[in-house]
Amino acid sequence: MAKRLGVSEQSIYGWRSRFADMATEDVKEHKNLTQENARLKRLLAERDLEIEITKRSPQTSGTSHKDRVQCYVDRSV
Repeated sequence: MAKRLGVSEQSIYGWRSRFADMATEDVKEHKNLTQENARLKRLLAERDLEIEITKRSPQTSGTSHKDRVQCYVDRSV
């Protein structure tokens, strides 16, 4: 089974021990919560970045907040 899925046998055993006692609905709920948690972490990181950019960038007239954020992101990449 591990070879067919392209994972190690140790991964299969780990998943089995982790999720063996969980009902199908519990596993689905765990997956949904994990995805939601990742989404919220991304949103928080974006907000923190915007706050940091706002603190560091000078308030120049004629430059919107969105433009300053985009400029900072372009320089970071």
